[in-house]
Amino acid sequence: MPTSGSGPEGTRAYVGFWISIMLIILVILGAATIILLDVERDRSRQTPLERGNLSQVIGEIVEGMPGRGSEGYVKPSSHEASEFADLASAMSAGDLEEASRSADTLDYTLVWYEDISTGRRLLMAREEEVPARTAKRGWGTIVVDPGGNDLIVEVPHPLFDIDTPEVGVELFEETRAKALLLAGTHRYAWADERADMAHAPGTPFDAAHETLLAARFVVQLHGFHAREDDRYPDIVLSSGVAPAPTGVRSIYRSMNSAGINVGLFDGRGRYTDLAGTRNLQGTSTREAGGEFVHVELVSHVRTNPVERSRVVETLARALARSADLWIPLELAR
Repeated sequence: MPTSGSGPEGTRAYVGFWISIMLIILVILGAATIILLDVERDRSRQTPLERGNLSQVIGEIVEGMPGRGSEGYVKPSSHEASEFADLASAMSAGDLEEASRSADTLDYTLVWYEDISTGRRLLMAREEEVPARTAKRGWGTIVVDPGGNDLIVEVPHPLFDIDTPEVGVELFEETRAKALLLAGTHRYAWADERADMAHAPGTPFDAAHETLLAARFVVQLHGFHAREDDRYPDIVLSSGVAPAPTGVRSIYRSMNSAGINVGLFDGRGRYTDLAGTRNLQGTSTREAGGEFVHVELVSHVRTNPVERSRVVETLARALARSADLWIPLELAR
């Protein structure tokens, strides 16, 4: 180290030495600060983990949705719908950084959700106000298993078609599906069709659906009330077109063989009102090369837990055979 006792030259060298040391220290401190800020930023971006029962949290979300005539559904801009699609896409790919960015942009909550009933760790994006799970715009909920089967389960009318969210959660769990899409509002939140996710264009629900294609199968759940003179079966299956493709016909045969009271739309006039021929998601699924399974369930099947579970297990087996899905051994028997 230079000393200050060797004249002017020595003094300058001494001062210069310490200035260099101070500059080095400042650079090191600055770099350390940046690293600490990056670590803190990464920590703040970490996706939180929640544990619980998926059916319970979905039930809470449904309770907070805009109801019939509430006008609580807010139609998104094209940019917002596109961002919602980006969120679903990133979740499906397991891209947490991009999913977090989209969730923040949309003011959505993104969490890892450990479903204690199945042990699966899922990504969930939901819209809520704390403490109550109250929807602010009625845009819906996305649940994704990045390693799940090539199957999407959809619930477009969670309040209008009573207990279809329960059916959706059970089917999502039984089939180990890739995604569960839950609409965020009553079908008739407005007097017009803007909140009807199965038919209105430009909705977040439809944007998420399209970005998750091409899925091999999309199963969309609906409900109907049987009248005495209808003579309808408990379940009506349709692909939205006639004749139904091979997969849907196979599902029908499997369920029929298992003793389920099921009918199939074949374009000959029966079940036309329950066939989903104008369903937007059906059209886009077929265009992407997938099979769309439109499932109408009578009210007593949806509301009776025993009947519901029997139908869901039978449908899951039928889907597994048709789509060559991996499902738990006890269900595959």
